[in-house]
Amino acid sequence: MIGAISASIAIYFYLIGNPDLFIIKNSFYKNSATGFFINRTVFSCFLVLCFFCGAEYLRLFKKYNKDTSENFFRKIHVRIFILFVTIGIITSFSRIGNFLLISLITFYICYLLINKKEKDKFFLNTLLLIVIFDILILGYYFGSEKLFARFYFLSDEINEYFPNSESNDLISRGSTALFALQKIKEFSFFGYGLGGFEYLFKIDYPDLSSKYVDHAHSDLPEFIGELGLIGFLNLLLVILLIFIRNNFFQFKNLLLIYFLIILLIFDFSLHIPIIQFLLVILFSINIDNNKKLLNS
Repeated sequence: MIGAISASIAIYFYLIGNPDLFIIKNSFYKNSATGFFINRTVFSCFLVLCFFCGAEYLRLFKKYNKDTSENFFRKIHVRIFILFVTIGIITSFSRIGNFLLISLITFYICYLLINKKEKDKFFLNTLLLIVIFDILILGYYFGSEKLFARFYFLSDEINEYFPNSESNDLISRGSTALFALQKIKEFSFFGYGLGGFEYLFKIDYPDLSSKYVDHAHSDLPEFIGELGLIGFLNLLLVILLIFIRNNFFQFKNLLLIYFLIILLIFDFSLHIPIIQFLLVILFSINIDNNKKLLNS
């Protein structure tokens, strides 16, 4: 519901030209929905996690609830919320957000078609409705060329991580990721500390005038640089042990891991507190459920 409300407000702001409202600065992205967020990619990643919560709710609803009129209307409400969330993701025109959305929908549809135990027509129809309504109808309304350019994520995104050697753009995705990799060599074992990337960049490039970089556009080298190899490997070991001991490798958890991998390689959204908070909550709920099943 929170995601649907955030998406609705963002869509409204987008339709009226993204005006600034009090401390909310929407003028950075006049042609994209950002809502309460300054960065459209962070906003879209937040909504993707909200979409994931709604999709999992619908996928598991039939398994734990009876077919009553009250439950039927509850599913209708969740479907409406998901539609608003997906509209918010699409109108953000974030390449990563839209790529994650369409790939998650594809994974869900394939899972439902392959797994005979998960034949939920209501959930499958919901996913197909999202594809038809959001991608085709909204794509036509907001500009199909612009929309599909955002879905065509990997080619443009990967090219940005291999910047032209003749380019002097120090704040491009490729340049900041390369800078993060270089700093790993200088702070190999113990790292330069969480939040230190911005200060290192200012020290190395003090003459950027009004431009600044607070994160590399690749969380993986930035996390390794901040924590060092010792800290990062210890963190990775703890996470893997938790996964193994709690029978963690199930379909819904694999989707979360897929989400993590994409962000670790192509974006900095994992450094944003609300994204971290949502992921911790989702992983914690899964672990708690697995413990209950093992104890029963």
